[in-house]
Amino acid sequence: MPVQDSQGALVYWNGLELGTYVSISPSWSAASPYECTNASSLIVGEGSGARVLKQYNASAIEPGAAVVEFIGNVSLTIDDIGAAGILAISWPGFSYTARGFIQNLGAVAARGELVQCSLTIQFSGVI
Repeated sequence: MPVQDSQGALVYWNGLELGTYVSISPSWSAASPYECTNASSLIVGEGSGARVLKQYNASAIEPGAAVVEFIGNVSLTIDDIGAAGILAISWPGFSYTARGFIQNLGAVAARGELVQCSLTIQFSGVI
């Protein structure tokens, strides 16, 4: 099986290309469980060793987030934190678009190195 290469990946925030990306780390949905064990739940074991098997269900689904790290400056500032928009990620054989807001914006500038920025987009769950 060939290994998928992310060369040529494109990352856009509201149509603005986010520099030369270093990494893209989307984390899609996660379910928030709640316990729904009741009197009719399954009993495991017998006598003094009997116990109730807990039951769970999903009460909500977290929409997820994405962290994008890239080289170079982008025309976003601290004033853009909290701004809503659309994140578009694509590479050969894959594409994903989601609405969200800028949760975090950061940069690292080390002497003799390229400026590296990071952007965290919290997906809103709105389709």
